[in-house]
Amino acid sequence: GTLTAMQVYMLGRLGGYMGCGPMASAIGMVFGLGHYRCPNRVGEANMVMTNTPVSGAMRGFGNPAMMWGIEQLVDEAAEKLGMNPLKIRLKNIKKAGEIANMGLRLESTYLDECIKRGAEAIGWKEKWGKKKEGKMRRGVGIATMTHCSGAAPLYLDHSNAFIKLNEDGSADLTVYPAPLGQHIWGALSQIAAEELGILAEDIHIVTGDTDITLFEYGSDASRSTYAIGNATLIAAHQAKEQILERAAKMLGVSPDELEIKERQVYVKA
Repeated sequence: GTLTAMQVYMLGRLGGYMGCGPMASAIGMVFGLGHYRCPNRVGEANMVMTNTPVSGAMRGFGNPAMMWGIEQLVDEAAEKLGMNPLKIRLKNIKKAGEIANMGLRLESTYLDECIKRGAEAIGWKEKWGKKKEGKMRRGVGIATMTHCSGAAPLYLDHSNAFIKLNEDGSADLTVYPAPLGQHIWGALSQIAAEELGILAEDIHIVTGDTDITLFEYGSDASRSTYAIGNATLIAAHQAKEQILERAAKMLGVSPDELEIKERQVYVKA
């Protein structure tokens, strides 16, 4: 059940113009060959111009289509080897410390935990491989994939966030994400509130005004929560340090002895 070689071929349709087809196919190729441990890998992608509208990419930028094909092959391999589809994936996925896509090292990964917890949630042991009768037959399946947050190292991805604390204990978070339906403002409010020790409803998002908001690359490449969220976390942490420094002077203790919970500053027990 150990993967020893992978060969991937992709044929993409561009339409009448180049567009972003080549980049989407490149992303699909990189990630398609990425999250399984395999010493021998080769890929080839070709694009064809056709008399159709120009092609583009949405939600995954070439990655989901590629992983659909690869995961089908992993299932077929498991079937021919008589292996559980879960076990062949757990055996071959890369772990933290290994080199992943584009030569980047995996600092952390919870893919194995995702597989195990997902299988438990859907009752995999009770349902997989059981024969069904009748016209309507329901089964279970599994697929895995990895994807990037941002486009590094193609460009230096960075974000900015600014937090202002108010007298009533609330905070204004100034960022400039474009909401595309993912409710990024809710995620950023939770990140800031958790670090500051207040509630998410205490965070007021200030956005949409280029006169007061800082530079932002944009809501693309699955980067918003990761990139803007980390900028928000850093800003909230710096604001928290200032709060604790002032409170420490008032209480006559060191800032390290204090913590913020439920809108209050406490001396640690």
